[in-house]
Amino acid sequence: MSSRKRKPGDYAKAVGAHASRSKEKHVFCGANFLRLSLLLKQKSADRNDRFDGETQYPFVLLHDLAQDPNDTKRIVPFGRPQDLWDFERDVPEGRSSSGLVLFVRGYPSADWVNTIGSKYKIDPEIFRVYLTPPWTEDEFFDMPSSVRIASNTITLKIPSIGRCTASTIPSAAAGKSLEQYWKNVKPGDSIVRSYFWHDPELFSIEQHITISVKKRGQGWFILVLVDNGKDLEDCHEGPWFDKDPPVEEVFLPVLPALPGAALDDTASKGFEIPKPPKARDRKNSIQSASLLGLKCLGRTGDPPQSDVDPLLAVHDLFLFALTAEKQFLNMVKTRISLANHGPWLGHDWMLKTLDTMLHHQEILQDHIGYLAEIVDFLENYSQLRWVRMEEAKEQREQKLSILVREFTNMLRSATALSRRCQDRISNLRGTVAIMDSRAAYAQAETIGRLTRLAFFFVPLSFLTSFFGMNFVEFGTGTLGIWVFFTICAPMLGISAILGFMQPLKAWIG
Repeated sequence: MSSRKRKPGDYAKAVGAHASRSKEKHVFCGANFLRLSLLLKQKSADRNDRFDGETQYPFVLLHDLAQDPNDTKRIVPFGRPQDLWDFERDVPEGRSSSGLVLFVRGYPSADWVNTIGSKYKIDPEIFRVYLTPPWTEDEFFDMPSSVRIASNTITLKIPSIGRCTASTIPSAAAGKSLEQYWKNVKPGDSIVRSYFWHDPELFSIEQHITISVKKRGQGWFILVLVDNGKDLEDCHEGPWFDKDPPVEEVFLPVLPALPGAALDDTASKGFEIPKPPKARDRKNSIQSASLLGLKCLGRTGDPPQSDVDPLLAVHDLFLFALTAEKQFLNMVKTRISLANHGPWLGHDWMLKTLDTMLHHQEILQDHIGYLAEIVDFLENYSQLRWVRMEEAKEQREQKLSILVREFTNMLRSATALSRRCQDRISNLRGTVAIMDSRAAYAQAETIGRLTRLAFFFVPLSFLTSFFGMNFVEFGTGTLGIWVFFTICAPMLGISAILGFMQPLKAWIG
């Protein structure tokens, strides 16, 4: 059934019907889709669904790769869901197939999800996973642990490194703030999956790019869900900084290599955004990933080849994710080195360093798992349900080989860094254990001395209490004081022998 006969609301009805299938009647029940079903039925305010297509960062952009790279019709921004629903474009003459790439930048509203899902028949599982907050309890324990939501869908992780501001919150206290951010997210806002505080100087956030490829007529369609939407200072406050805009630039740029860019400005001309913001309008919280989808798509390869093969079309997104990952691992490496070579401040410093190592070790393990899944995806690309065009096979295999090599090297680096961190953790734990045992031994020695003193003073206290110091010499009794010493001396002697028996044995023999 064509999109002319379907309606956007049909998508919500289909998801709702599946969510109503109970385990009592259906083997493939839809209980895990109930949250998505409720979300798709929400009625958003008109202002929340409308975005100015002429703004600096449009919310939804469609790349029609059948058009010439320099043609203004190649990238079409959309401000309303209805505009996208009504959009149709025929394949130009001389082209047997065409590729469409739809970028959705930031958190989508229910109307946008219904429109995109119904028009392009997107598997609801993609939106279910994408729109589930990271802090939400996995009620049915069915959320995919892999970056592959389906055989035709993959998620790239994009870490962004930021400089701490006066209001940046440490990781231990950031959970509630991040949860509150998600509860207040609006259409077009940036999505933040994870937040990590590394030290008083740097923090990082994790965002995703979800890529789904499917056949479309004689061509193909790619849905790219990018977490980066509005600049973070235009969204609800989070643990990275409060509602007051930062006075200095926060996020470090992602720096993908482009051969020849430093010597020939035309090499990077295809990546420049059409309308850069004026100085007074620039945000200090802008991220490099905010520019994805505006211009740089399939420009690092041969344009005709990039325009006809899905992998070549999104090749630049893989390169961007690779560069962001490399910079993140380098940052973690420097944080670990600084923690290891800081000034020696004793036991407390050791414990603090150990906490830092454990924190980064957990982060590294997560990234190692992610990189291993990406390598597995690339190595088994030929077996996946991604559309592959035969005319671009040679260049696709070449690009694929490079990506496999680069991500494999990144995986090795992360594994080596994790091993180094684990070795340091073992050394720190051993050192802390030795320091604790020495402290315990010293404490035991002190307690031993006090115990030996007790063998002397406890009997003495007993005797003085027993006699009450009622002696003739003190004018308070009839006994002579010599009776006290006569009884006290042997009792103290016996106590001394009992208290110092072990040291005496060691000394004698």
